Amino acid sequence: AQRDRNQVKVKVTLKNPSQKPITSAQTWLTYDPETLKGVSVDVSRSSFSLTAPFESLFDQGKGLVKLGRGSEKPITDPFITVGELTFEVLKPGTTMISAYNYKSNLRGKVSANVMLNGKPYNVMSKPQSPALIIQ
Repeated sequence: AQRDRNQVKVKVTLKNPSQKPITSAQTWLTYDPETLKGVSVDVSRSSFSLTAPFESLFDQGKGLVKLGRGSEKPITDPFITVGELTFEVLKPGTTMISAYNYKSNLRGKVSANVMLNGKPYNVMSKPQSPALIIQ
């Protein structure tokens, strides 16, 4: 995360060490809306070319950011940029940005998907939640 005045930028990246052919990613993240305010979602440097409908937005009331991306052809890079989030810092301290509703299948809201026999499958292992220290 990068700090700039009263804003912090968080780059959302998938680690893909086995270089699986990822066709889509859903990344819903939670944050403390009393500490951070969602400002923008930048997908201009995303490895994915497509945005899922109604996903690239903040729900400030729930402290939730919805980020859904896809690609017409599989991406096999070892690090895949999903997007960059900008938050306004409302109060300094330590806060968590966490995966929202991860499940190993497609029923959750956090996944990295490959196509197998014409169907998507989530190949993401349980994500780690980073803490942001904002001073």
